[in-house]
Amino acid sequence: MNYLEFRKIALGDKGSSGNHIYLIYRNISVPISFVIFKYTNILPNQISVSMIILLVLGALLTLYSHIYLKQIGYLLIFLSFIFDKIDGELARTRKIYSELGIVLDHIYHILFWILFPLSLAITAFLNTHEKNAFYFAFMIIIINLIIRFGKKAKINNNNRKQITKMFINYFIYHQINFFIYGAIIYWFYPKGLNVFLVIYSILFILKFSLRKLIRKF
Repeated sequence: MNYLEFRKIALGDKGSSGNHIYLIYRNISVPISFVIFKYTNILPNQISVSMIILLVLGALLTLYSHIYLKQIGYLLIFLSFIFDKIDGELARTRKIYSELGIVLDHIYHILFWILFPLSLAITAFLNTHEKNAFYFAFMIIIINLIIRFGKKAKINNNNRKQITKMFINYFIYHQINFFIYGAIIYWFYPKGLNVFLVIYSILFILKFSLRKLIRKF
């Protein structure tokens, strides 16, 4: 199997979703998946376990005041995002599917929305000594979990509303961008993490409200 054939199978229906922003990260993950597929016997579930370990280690390292440890922590979290793509790509190309893989994927996404907001809140508290950061972090966690476990709203894919919804979901609510925005703010203005958590908690409240509104129609 050559690279182009591998890429087509690895992406599956995700490759034809029209979400070009989303495919940027796939352009990183697919070549790595191809090398793993071609030269190793690594299984998808092994990648899934690894991404959870990377996420936890990364979140812990971001709590340290030493700048290099923080950088390593953010790098590990980013790698966990890429691994989150790789496990699915390997599963599709090797035709290995399991209930455990689905469970591990859910665990990863749930852990991210618990660990990363908390790590930002702790970092904000250490810089400002204000406890409000924890309140807004918990708000983000709770609302995101409610949305994740709730029923997804169904919207026609062939209209402008769907394109707008996809754009907003990816640029605002997608976990990798939440991570990137938080990391950038920390680099330039650590005390700004408080404001960042406030803004995101409001955005999640709005998202939850919009989901409920959409279901009524």
